[in-house]
Parts: sequence; C-alpha cells; structure tokens
Amino acid sequence: MKLRDSLFTLAIALPVACQAALVTYDFTVTATTGPSINLTGSGYFTYDDTIVPSGGGVATGTNLLLDLSFNFDGLSFDEATANTGSLTFDNAGALSSALFGTDCPSATLCFATANEAGFWVSGSGFSYSVVNGSDDTLGFGTTTLTLRGNGVPEPATLGLAALALAAAGACSARGRKGRAQGPA
Repeated sequence: MKLRDSLFTLAIALPVACQAALVTYDFTVTATTGPSINLTGSGYFTYDDTIVPSGGGVATGTNLLLDLSFNFDGLSFDEATANTGSLTFDNAGALSSALFGTDCPSATLCFATANEAGFWVSGSGFSYSVVNGSDDTLGFGTTTLTLRGNGVPEPATLGLAALALAAAGACSARGRKGRAQGPA
C-alpha cells in the first residue's frame, strides 16, 4: 500500500512541476524624439511563468527577468544592468504590460536621467538617455513586444511527464486488480 501511495503522490506532483516554463518576449524600440530620433533597438527578456498571479494581476520586484538582452544606440544592457519594475498579466495569464529599465526604484516607477546611459520600457512606451555632453540627452519612443514561439519541451520535462503517466497507470491498474479480486 505504501508503494501505491508513493506512486500516486508522484503521479500528482510531477505534472505540476513540469508545468513551469520560461517565457520569452522579443521587443523592438523606436526613438521618436531626442538625440537618437528614428534609431531602433532590439532585445528580448525571459521570465519564469510561476511568477504569474493566479487569475492575472501584477508581479512586482527586482529580478523578475531571468534573462535580458537589449541593444540601443551602441549600448548593451542585460539582466544585471536593468532592474524589473513590474510585469502585468491578464486573467488568462498572458503578459499585457512590462515595466523595466536601468533605474527602477519601485514597482511603478522607472526613469532615465540626463547625461547617463539608460532606458526604460513601460507598456508600449520607451524612454532613453544618452551621454553626449549637451542638454539634449533624453528622448522618448515606442515599444513593440512579441511573444517568442514556444520551443520543444526539454527532454527532462518529457521524461518527468512520462514517469508521472506511468505511475498513474500503475496505480490505476493496481486499484482495478484489487477491486476485481475482492477482500481476502
């Protein structure tokens, strides 16, 4: 009976563990004002979907982005140089807005500072700052987010799912066999 209970617990727990996934969005920005007007930049960011609030809502804090790569105006940024403000999800769990940048002191505020290289993305908006020794160092623009296609599940995930199904099948077969034989 202990083996059956253990297999049943395994069959229930493993599929839940296998559901966590990394989600990646590609994004492009276009400067519409400021010193880099008409310049475009591109990048991507990745988060673990276990941060998505049940029923939608806002996930806040630093380090929500597990991976970030962004290139704009000859500068490169990554998850170590750009803080997360917040990620907002609809009731189906899809990302509806992202707030992140080089200076995000709170979950609702990111900014760029004159004559310091930096940026922030907020929903479909974009702001940036460059170092060029003049008064015209800040600019604004637009952002487009695109969900990257889901890849093939990792072999370990497939193996865990197969093990869970096998365990569930074994428990089910033992249960039918025990009921068919009746009490001893």
